[in-house]
Amino acid sequence: MRKVGLETFEILPSLSKRAKSKIIWLEIELKAHHPLGKELSATRIKQWKGLSGTEVRGMVHRLRLGGYPIGSNVKGYFWAFKWEELETTVRHLNQRINSIDEVRSILEKTLRLMKKESSQIGMFK
Repeated sequence: MRKVGLETFEILPSLSKRAKSKIIWLEIELKAHHPLGKELSATRIKQWKGLSGTEVRGMVHRLRLGGYPIGSNVKGYFWAFKWEELETTVRHLNQRINSIDEVRSILEKTLRLMKKESSQIGMFK
């Protein structure tokens, strides 16, 4: 399990001290919340620290990139102490990846059709 504090700074070299301190605060708070009804909601994080939803997601993202076991569910974020807790989050992320990939594929087909139609219209001008 990762340690709180200085180790976090190593995964955040490009951030300001203020941003780093917020991420360390989030790490400590997440460790205090367990998935058994004690998740830390994004709304609560935003209210406590005056952050936007984008900033909260970015902080969680950076911690996850550093290998920190940050789980999530519909109620919020939590520190995963067991592999089963993290497995649910990984499964959900895989479902999102598949859904996004499906939409990307459809939009790429639409884009090709639009380009084709545009080039055909240009021939008749």
